[in-house]
Amino acid sequence: MSTPPQPSPANDGEKQEQQEQFNPIAFMSNFDPELVHRVLLTDPSDYASLTMSGQPRLVDTPSYNAQFLWENGFISDQESPPSSEETEGGGQGAGNEVALQMSRTMKRAFHAAIVEAVESRNDIADVKALILELHEKMRGLIPSRADLHDILSDDDVHRMNLVAGDDDASSDRDGETRTANARSILIVVLPHLIKAAEALVRLESEDRSVTTSCWIEMATRVLNSAVENVDAPDLPPDISPATFVVSSLTYLHIKADLCASDIADYHLSTVLAPQIATHGPEYERALFQQRFGVGDGDTDNDESTPITRQWIKRTVDECGVSRQELLSNEERRVTVLQTSGWVNLILFQTTGEGHDDVEQEGNVAETSEASQVQPFIHVPEVLQSDISNLRSIRETTKMSVIGSALALHACNVAGVGDAVLRREPSTAEINQCRKNLIKSMSDKSVTSQEAFEKGISAAVIDLARVLKPSLGSEEEKILSSRTPAVMKGDDPVIKLLDNRMRLVFCEMMSWTPDDRDRMPTRMSTGRQLRVQGSDDGHSAKTISSQFQAAAKEKFMHRGFAFYATELAEASLTATKVINLAFVVYGETLLDPVFLTVLQDG
Repeated sequence: MSTPPQPSPANDGEKQEQQEQFNPIAFMSNFDPELVHRVLLTDPSDYASLTMSGQPRLVDTPSYNAQFLWENGFISDQESPPSSEETEGGGQGAGNEVALQMSRTMKRAFHAAIVEAVESRNDIADVKALILELHEKMRGLIPSRADLHDILSDDDVHRMNLVAGDDDASSDRDGETRTANARSILIVVLPHLIKAAEALVRLESEDRSVTTSCWIEMATRVLNSAVENVDAPDLPPDISPATFVVSSLTYLHIKADLCASDIADYHLSTVLAPQIATHGPEYERALFQQRFGVGDGDTDNDESTPITRQWIKRTVDECGVSRQELLSNEERRVTVLQTSGWVNLILFQTTGEGHDDVEQEGNVAETSEASQVQPFIHVPEVLQSDISNLRSIRETTKMSVIGSALALHACNVAGVGDAVLRREPSTAEINQCRKNLIKSMSDKSVTSQEAFEKGISAAVIDLARVLKPSLGSEEEKILSSRTPAVMKGDDPVIKLLDNRMRLVFCEMMSWTPDDRDRMPTRMSTGRQLRVQGSDDGHSAKTISSQFQAAAKEKFMHRGFAFYATELAEASLTATKVINLAFVVYGETLLDPVFLTVLQDG
């Protein structure tokens, strides 16, 4: 027996050299920049929530049921969906309904052509192709699992054939042949689908596999009834054997795609995300340098990052802190950039030119049903990866201010004061009014501003009625007349609440879970939410939830109880965005530019 070759010092040296030659920028170029940025904004304890698509993980696993059959066009267009509430998924507008109908029509045409070929010509070429494609997907999920590969036989699929009809048969004989053909499609095809589904169950997570197992049980009953020569196989209502086969194929393709997505997301959260977090800041700096022509230490080039420089200059001019103090105190520079620069000049900017268009290079112009003119925001170059986050935060704050102002008017007209808006909803009726107000302000299906405002007025009046059951018609008129003014921002309460909300966002920028353990804030790190080396309950996995709980309490105390949860999430995002900007650009760009602006002043 020959002795296996032992690693030589040269081989070890080669491995070491390969490690030393690792290029993080080349490695990171394999990932979409948007994915990299999402990972960098995510706390390690929340990596499990990351997805490759950026959309939340699908919670409700698809089932093979009447709802699935309708959505995929296997139930006639003339029939209503099994449950309009389930189909709409909450809050669908007219535009989404049109898109849904178009999608169903296209799916129905595709599926109907395959079913028609099977039923009229015994042509299963498309069915075979779909099964082979399903096999390929399954093998792609498990490239190293040869044991599961052997379950899926492409050769057996190629050899599939249905019972041929007799052209010379009588009409009675034709009926028997059609029945035999119907059973044949089940007997010939279902075993292949059941094998694929059984392999899929072994790959899916426990919660995903439940619905696949249910399909296997149903398909097995159908197959057994067909084998036993039952005239009416145990099929779902109003579904022909060919339709059952094609719809089952469609279902298993969807489940295989979902399994692939789950596997990719798991790999992202457990393997890729930690590596992206390590090399991401360097990669984002490299992309930034390529985009804006900024080199390492190149802080004297005013033309490369003009918006960032102007933003810092405005921050210095408007922060109310002396230049001497800012020059001598790095933590003070961080604080004013977080509060005066980020919160006041960007998140809550209310002055500027009105525009109807949306973002262009470095700019965000906003439109909203809630007001007619919105500021044109010049987003600093260092924050342009977060334009979508900026939009989301501003939308949340605008809607929260307007909704809270309307709710405050309802409280005042009802004569109960604003205590209702400073605590969790005390009754189910008040909580339902809160939900109705949020829903009416988010309704995209209305066709006119008048109808939009009318729906919101109705929600405000309903709240006032719950607070004061004897609400009179004159009081209802008062609330109806105030709604348009509030929506346009022409109500003095708007400014009051806007200032209150702004203060909470500023306060949360300096929040830490335990001030005793807080490290001094630096421009290269920002104010980190995670506490280093803490084993007393302030672990990284709880910091985001602690932050949101603290923020929610502050927002409720300031009169935003109806929107406290959404505002707490927006505040957390805002804090993460500016801290990441410090991590990526603080030492190489932000602080040098800040110091240059102070010295030039």
